[in-house]
Amino acid sequence: MLELEDHGLMPTTSMRNGLGGLAAALQDMAEHRLSSHHHLFSLDPGVGKTTMVKHFLDQLIRSDHHEGVSAVVFLSRLDEVGKRIRDLQGLGLRDHVGVFVGKEAGEQRFTKLGCVEPHKARVLITTQQMLTQRCRGRRFAKTSAFHYQGAPRPVRIWDESFMPGEEFSMSSDDLASLLVPARDRSEALATAVDDLRDVLRDATVNKRLHVSAMSGLSAQEAQAALYGISVDTNQAENVQTAARNLRDIAEMSPLVHHDSRNDGVKIMLDYRDTIPSDLAPMVILDASGRCRHTYKLMEAKRGNLICHDAVTKDYSNLEIGVWAIGGGRSSFAQDSESERHRGIAQTISKRPDEEWLVIHHKDRERAQPFRDQLRDFLSDEVLSRVSFLHWGDHHGTNDYAHIENVVLAGTFFLPDKVYEGRARLAAGLCDEDKLHPNVKQVVKEGEHMHGILQALCRASVRGVDAEGRCRPCRAYVIASNQSGIAKLLPDLFPGCTVSAWEPFPQQMTSNVEKVIDLIDWLLKHEADLWDFIPFSWLRDELDFKDKANFRKTVLKRDCFSSAIAERGLEVAEAQVDGRIQKGLRFIFPDDDDCAT
Repeated sequence: MLELEDHGLMPTTSMRNGLGGLAAALQDMAEHRLSSHHHLFSLDPGVGKTTMVKHFLDQLIRSDHHEGVSAVVFLSRLDEVGKRIRDLQGLGLRDHVGVFVGKEAGEQRFTKLGCVEPHKARVLITTQQMLTQRCRGRRFAKTSAFHYQGAPRPVRIWDESFMPGEEFSMSSDDLASLLVPARDRSEALATAVDDLRDVLRDATVNKRLHVSAMSGLSAQEAQAALYGISVDTNQAENVQTAARNLRDIAEMSPLVHHDSRNDGVKIMLDYRDTIPSDLAPMVILDASGRCRHTYKLMEAKRGNLICHDAVTKDYSNLEIGVWAIGGGRSSFAQDSESERHRGIAQTISKRPDEEWLVIHHKDRERAQPFRDQLRDFLSDEVLSRVSFLHWGDHHGTNDYAHIENVVLAGTFFLPDKVYEGRARLAAGLCDEDKLHPNVKQVVKEGEHMHGILQALCRASVRGVDAEGRCRPCRAYVIASNQSGIAKLLPDLFPGCTVSAWEPFPQQMTSNVEKVIDLIDWLLKHEADLWDFIPFSWLRDELDFKDKANFRKTVLKRDCFSSAIAERGLEVAEAQVDGRIQKGLRFIFPDDDDCAT
């Protein structure tokens, strides 16, 4: 805890209890007492779970009672490997830490750190990708690459997002991409792929399609040919992926969908398990565990995961503004007037001397980089104080934890087929099992919240003060009303303030102008006579015949909300003529010296 306090983090009692529960689970795993499940610990970013793991591994190696007990840490990003190694070596553990990431992934870049050989290391740092590659179709206990002294490592720690496999899809276009490489290996394989393409194009949407063995080829021959394509480095990545997917989908009955991004194209949707069933017991550390519905599905349907009590912070120091326009990649691409970039630049210009973090969609090839587009509206001096991250690279770094202004230039959306595949994967559904639309929706919302939590917590909001509140932070999010993201934010960040972000103040409509003009007259001439202004009175005075139209053209307009706030008024309810009515009342500031 002293190290956390040295970093300016002040854990509350609940945070200390959460960290204590994590430490107890790690100890039970080292002593072979932890139940054979995946154990999810969801502690908010900045609470100290990484620091806890570091010191646990230090104590494990130094403990006389745990001599020879080894551990493996699975990281999601290669960039994290060096940092974790240096953290452990900083505790004097140089002779006990090894790294296993493969030569192609850059293993040699870590040799200068003086790591011991993987099979000799008490603590092995590796990546989640290495696990899935080495254990494809094999048990963890039989995969010697992760062993210590010839036996599986009992302490297993998984950092960040966990899924038992991966969802995948195959479209008629994907099958077409396989025709030429398939023909180079076997004319019969090319014919079989083309036949399957025809069958898929004629298949009924939302029905199962049984993918039979390749005609004219034995199953072994087809699998061997597709495997050759999947590992052929001369092939494009999408072709390799299509060959791998077709190998897995053979003899299955995937669900047929329309491709939401390519009108008229049909896809086969399914998933593959990639995590060996004997990897449990294992501890999973995912700050997003409390908001992702995939974990709830794994716990309820697969029964192989236990969700421990989540630990959240008080986000009352977080102010979030939401700009209610489209924030997807296509919305930015189609923004010919650069409205979104201009709005972001105008907001940054209001605090030109402060640092900013902007998280945006990954730059497209042959398109102007996001930073350069923003340069058109900001001076070089102001732009020098703006840092940039793109979605997909928006987690796992603390380099921006001092920045108090952050912009989510849109949010990251996946195709609907991915959300459905992810839901089926998490629940372990069979081919014939139907997925309720509500389940797909909550999985989709959970993935939205996961991305936003990880993104905003790159900035100062990840810190914790002495009262357990996040550090002060202003966040600006571009998200349309249709996305539903604005409604998710209060639950995602308990205690935060959510309001409308309007880079370009709206002009008042004629209806709003009429209402505000009447309110201004009352405030000027009869303010002492009014402590509550009923909406019904305003409608009658201005001859609004339609109550619904008044609500739509006045009350729901952002410019109306801004105008009444400027005049010290708020929407409220009061009893008028014996019944409760809605209207406007004055906002009285709290005053310790007098009654409100």
